[in-house]
Amino acid sequence: MLTCPANLRSVLSRSSVRSSDTGSKDDWWTEGSRRASSTLVHALLIVLFFAGHSCGQSVTEPLPDNAQLPDDAIWQFGENESSYNGLYKLAYSADGEYLAARNSDNIVTVYDTKTHQPLQTFAGHDQPIQCVDFSKDGTYVLTGANGQRDDRKTEHTKIWNVQTGELKLDLNIQAYAAFFSSDGENVLIMDEKAVNTVRISDGKLLVKKIWKQSNERPLTMSRDGNRVAFYRSPVAGRVYNLSIYDLTKKSTTILQGNLNRPKYATFSDDNLHLAAIFNQDDSAYLWDLRTRTQFVLSGHSERTAAIAFSSDSRFLATTSLDDSAILWDLLTRQKITALDAHEDNVNSVTFAPLDAKLVTGSSGQKDNRGIIWNLNSLLFSDKKLQPPQPADANAFKHIWIRMSARPPQHALITTRKLALGGVDFIGFLEEKIGVSTAGVDEDEIVKLIGMLNSDQYSERERASIALKKFGPHAISLANQALKNAKTAEIRYRITKLLSQPVVRPPIDPQELCRLHRSIMALEMMASGDAVAVSEQAASEVVKRAIFALQSLALGHENIDVANDAQAALDRIAAKKKRSL
Repeated sequence: MLTCPANLRSVLSRSSVRSSDTGSKDDWWTEGSRRASSTLVHALLIVLFFAGHSCGQSVTEPLPDNAQLPDDAIWQFGENESSYNGLYKLAYSADGEYLAARNSDNIVTVYDTKTHQPLQTFAGHDQPIQCVDFSKDGTYVLTGANGQRDDRKTEHTKIWNVQTGELKLDLNIQAYAAFFSSDGENVLIMDEKAVNTVRISDGKLLVKKIWKQSNERPLTMSRDGNRVAFYRSPVAGRVYNLSIYDLTKKSTTILQGNLNRPKYATFSDDNLHLAAIFNQDDSAYLWDLRTRTQFVLSGHSERTAAIAFSSDSRFLATTSLDDSAILWDLLTRQKITALDAHEDNVNSVTFAPLDAKLVTGSSGQKDNRGIIWNLNSLLFSDKKLQPPQPADANAFKHIWIRMSARPPQHALITTRKLALGGVDFIGFLEEKIGVSTAGVDEDEIVKLIGMLNSDQYSERERASIALKKFGPHAISLANQALKNAKTAEIRYRITKLLSQPVVRPPIDPQELCRLHRSIMALEMMASGDAVAVSEQAASEVVKRAIFALQSLALGHENIDVANDAQAALDRIAAKKKRSL
């Protein structure tokens, strides 16, 4: 792919500035000169267009091969310090094959993460691109912005073909948040007053759900499009109220007020948390949406710039104008580690969905790099990560206690060692978490879910009542059935079932933390992330780890533990599918 040369871009940029500067005192810059220059610029653009070039769509030049990588980094990309493009938005494809980066020129570059080379560049927005998302299969990438120019709403949502570079759809909808649907057939776009569902095949608007009431400003929405985060402008010096509107329940929840205006917000993938940053504030704010509890994450010395949840909803990353990023543990809301390799403002961050990678992007006079970090190295600190020696009962007891330790890095290192421990250690886990599914008949649950689509109303009602009795045991199977639901009736029934209040039995917070860490260890065992002592032992560990996760997903009385285990199973399946 050829691009517009830097010197030509410079000339065009200067020409553009001069032509708009009606008060210029340059004697040579006459009206005729301006017209001639404008004609030349347009001619050059036309030639480049038909030649298949993308003037202005400059791929960020790769850093020299001899550029030193920071500790814990895998690779880096970007521009030399003489450039000012920087990186302001980052996004991974679902399989981790592609990485998209938006610079200050509103150019989105898609990189092949295997070759580390740029694949495509996309442009066409007047206002800063706020939304970048890949379709589930990686075929398309979405770019969206909001704003206006010359008192006209000009921004659209655009969908591009990643392989060909062609514009698939140009939708006349401003995007404050936009995601591809889980089935990959539609795209969800939140504009200033509604969530729009648009079919990708032909661009047809299928559903438009109004959320805006009055004096409400959009921030973001959940990936399923069911929740919208917004704020109300203050009245008579009052605070900005950050709130969530539930489109399924048609209800509003006020989270918290702040003297500063909200800058950005994002939901975790499991919809259990919302994180936000505010103007002129060096902290990030986190809400547990189950309890509406607010947590303040303080660790930066200057304004926060970006936030992102990991796809497994276990970690949060924040970036700042203090040239750093911080990795946080969501279980304890404590700082894990700081990333201070950048030399300028860190304005963007994202996690890889299936791989242990974290990307940060910087912009400024000194640093315009993207750095891809080894997340395992950041989390567990021990570079070699050798498995522990065989342990006795007392050693196991100590391990179990340390899995809820503070600071969280101690707990994470212990969790990793547990995952590396082989057969003896998984036996210890099985004993601690309990793997019995007694009293839970999975086949019966599946049968009842199927009856929700019965032609007989009485059967549908009887199945709904029976499923409620299973409580958390039916949740994971119901969620799976919802993804595959073929009719509106069964989707309605399952959604209604899932919307019922869930009883969360009292459990010691530290014990709950250990259970979640155990799921993390089991996931590492089952997905092959842990180093095996032998192939035979590894096979046994994998089978037992998967069984333990299935047991937790179907049989644990705490719904959060059950959902976490099911999510781990889904990620293991996704990794396996990708490797085939």
